[in-house]
Amino acid sequence: MSRIAQLERRTSESNISLSLNLDGTGRSDISTSVPFFDHLLTAFSKHSLIDLVVRSTGDTQIDIHHTVEDTAIVLGQAIKQALGDKAGISRFGDASVPLDEALARAVVDISGRAYLVHDGEPAGFEFHLIGGHFTGSMVRHVFEAIATNAGITVHINVLAGRDPHHIGRGCSLDQGRFVTKRVVVLDYGIGNVHSALKALEYAGAEVELTADPNKVQDADGLVVPGVGAFAAVMEALRKVKAPELIDRRLAGGKPVLGICVGLQVMFEKGLEHGLETEGLGQWPGVVAKLEAPKLQHMGWNSVFVAEGSKIFSGIEKELFYFVHSYAARDFSLQVDLPFIAPAVSFAEYGKKFVAAVENGPLTGVQFHPEKSGEAGISLLRNWLGTL
Repeated sequence: MSRIAQLERRTSESNISLSLNLDGTGRSDISTSVPFFDHLLTAFSKHSLIDLVVRSTGDTQIDIHHTVEDTAIVLGQAIKQALGDKAGISRFGDASVPLDEALARAVVDISGRAYLVHDGEPAGFEFHLIGGHFTGSMVRHVFEAIATNAGITVHINVLAGRDPHHIGRGCSLDQGRFVTKRVVVLDYGIGNVHSALKALEYAGAEVELTADPNKVQDADGLVVPGVGAFAAVMEALRKVKAPELIDRRLAGGKPVLGICVGLQVMFEKGLEHGLETEGLGQWPGVVAKLEAPKLQHMGWNSVFVAEGSKIFSGIEKELFYFVHSYAARDFSLQVDLPFIAPAVSFAEYGKKFVAAVENGPLTGVQFHPEKSGEAGISLLRNWLGTL
């Protein structure tokens, strides 16, 4: 489902036309006749990865207030419209952004309740002219209009700063950064991960391919891709100390997504070509050859989606692209109350096998979402919404 909006607003004081795509790439085309406001909106678009086109004219010969306020009103309305039923998103988000001597922090709750807290600016900030036209007081007013019309709660705190330009821009960057999730795709030298990187970017993530331990731990989400043989993948993972990195993330409740063999290695062991290989042991069970008249299983297949699945929300009836000859045939992890049982989805090729597991911070899919078209992008977007 496309999360886009296109709105217009005409008053006796201004004429606003605005379109946005929440699942864009950060492209913008901004013309409000207020240069510093253009600058803020461009930064917001770039760092949120929201595509944004704005055309605003108004009585700026009198004051910029009406044009800026009305543009912010329409932006808030467009965000609300594009969010729709809010399915698959993270309700809460926060970001801290430095800009030279300035430091601003934003915390957002997409709650349906409009509220703004904006504080910490140095004395006299509201009277300062930025770029010759934009007063410091308009920074707060812009975010007030956005929050009110988007139906969101926003707290913005200026923690440090002297330069009004840096303070104003830092606040706009905060609002952009909270939208974007930072995802690391684990780089361990196996397979072509280009399509996975592009799919995650298209789904709205800021993505980096690395095995740097600090970046792996600090990311909002970690993706473990995998193609080829179970034993080869495990050998490569050990070389970059992936078992320890994954353990540390999961112990801290930080999300991990395994794709294809990246799912398989989460089990206790794999049996391939007569060779038994120890897996990561996050789940009990064995990965073995599919029981089917023809191997490999290559192509589109449906999934029997588990009740309560988050990653399949809204795409329960879609097809996904599989390429494999081995899989976990069952899932035997037992969970007692008060803990939540994993959501285990199955597919069938010859006999049934595990197609996806959602188990707290650890998620895995046997198919390739990056090769599954819009359904795969939606699944990745749903996963990003859980981060």
